[in-house]
Amino acid sequence: MAVKVIEWHCGIGGAAAALGPSVQVIAAVDNHLDAISVYQKNFTNHKVYVKNIEKLTPRQVAQWGLADLWWMSPPCQPHTVLGRKLDLKDPRSASFIHLLKLIEALRPPNLALENVPGFAQSQSREALVNLLVKSGYSIFEEVVCPTLWGWPNRRQRFYLAATLDSSKGFLEPSETQIDESCSNSLDFIDPDHDHNPELILNQEFMDRYQNAIQIVDRHEPSVTTNCFTSAYGRSPTRCGSYLWLPDQSSARRFAPSEILSYLDFPKTYQLPQEMTLRKLWSLTGNSLALGATRRLLSRFYILKSR
Repeated sequence: MAVKVIEWHCGIGGAAAALGPSVQVIAAVDNHLDAISVYQKNFTNHKVYVKNIEKLTPRQVAQWGLADLWWMSPPCQPHTVLGRKLDLKDPRSASFIHLLKLIEALRPPNLALENVPGFAQSQSREALVNLLVKSGYSIFEEVVCPTLWGWPNRRQRFYLAATLDSSKGFLEPSETQIDESCSNSLDFIDPDHDHNPELILNQEFMDRYQNAIQIVDRHEPSVTTNCFTSAYGRSPTRCGSYLWLPDQSSARRFAPSEILSYLDFPKTYQLPQEMTLRKLWSLTGNSLALGATRRLLSRFYILKSR
């Protein structure tokens, strides 16, 4: 029987992509219409709910069916380095606060969470852990970056796993599976984008920011790109790397599809052609690093054979 999953703040479906087709997603929940449209393009058989999480009652959630696993990707902005770090006082934390109430009321057998490293020292994390301990969960936490196993993209994140099956605890992560999927940066770059005028940086940009940004060379396969964020294409610095174009003496931004490759999304994953680059950069920059997500999920006994 398939493991039943609820994806909270599902975004474009990073958790669904990491879990693969062997599980049954009984609910994918988000109120971001652009993200939902991308999600539905790729996971046509998943039940999607365009909802504000903080308005859902335990009874409504229970009507979706008994889930074996809840995946949680609450907004990271209350905890980011460049943000105001308002934590639980940030209005964007309202859905996370409500999720705590739903966990207390419904006690899902297993749950997992991903967020930025700042979450590890937050009041939000403290509130979650206190609730889980009080409710009888066993907990595992770590802050990990895919570069740990040689993946060529920095994306350090906080991960938490919790289970009510305290008799078993957690498995060791499936490191070998991740190691076999490692590639170098050259495998993620599509030369077809080299002459896309929407991606190429103009001379004014180069003159102003070339000493403040990371420009990578495709012929250096061991190079590690910086973390791509939702601000890529909008903010010039601290939001991801750029690719050197020697024949043009310039550089370009990475295409959203290339960013997905760095996040280990499958080549079959589709982005809508009618959506603007800025929207696609925001959506991909907000998504998950699938290798690290699989690493966390491989700790659950219920997913051992999947």
